[in-house]
Amino acid sequence: MVRDGTVLLQHRAPFLQEGGTWAAPGGALDSGETPVAAALREAEEEAAVPHAAVRPRHAWTVDHGTWAYTTVIADAVGPIEAGNVDGEGLAVRWVPVDHVTTLDLHSGFAAGWPQVRELIRRREAVLIADDTPRLGVLDDTVAAAEAAGIPTPSPLLEDVPGRTRAWPTWEVASAPVRRGSDLVDRGWQVTVLSDDPAARAQAADLGLRVARLDAGGWGPASTRSGNGRRRRRRR
Repeated sequence: MVRDGTVLLQHRAPFLQEGGTWAAPGGALDSGETPVAAALREAEEEAAVPHAAVRPRHAWTVDHGTWAYTTVIADAVGPIEAGNVDGEGLAVRWVPVDHVTTLDLHSGFAAGWPQVRELIRRREAVLIADDTPRLGVLDDTVAAAEAAGIPTPSPLLEDVPGRTRAWPTWEVASAPVRRGSDLVDRGWQVTVLSDDPAARAQAADLGLRVARLDAGGWGPASTRSGNGRRRRRRR
């Protein structure tokens, strides 16, 4: 869980493996449960984090063959009064991202922290022109992202080991290219979704990823220029 530059960590109870260390709340999947659903359930059971108060942003999975471990990065979007609930923690605390490594971390969490921190830093947005046909079919879900041709796992995360899924922030914008340029300057990874060839070309020229819309519906991401950094024009 991420909130204002901090992450929610749990001080593990002594009877747990590596008791006394710090890690994110978590646990095993129930039968038929997805990793994201399990992470949200465990956060509520162990740290009193309500489902409605968080929004998943990334899910990073490291597969060890006989078992896999998934870390879900989610943003706090509502009030959270975190606290110990089920006795598996001595305390829960919002820790500044830059201070996490000063704690005595669980070895597994410590090993994955560099990748998790990188995912915390990265933010993705899909910008849709406000005059886009069929705008009403969009919804802020992975299903909508896939229907719109926004790949998951995200191609912007190819340098992060393991399997990664991303849930971008969707935004309807009257000037998506200008808005995308502003977000890139703030470190976001941006896709512009448009049926206007000129807008797509302009977005690509600025280093934004683009996807097309046409009479047949949503098309796949058609052009990827750079890695979200603005191109410099030659003078």
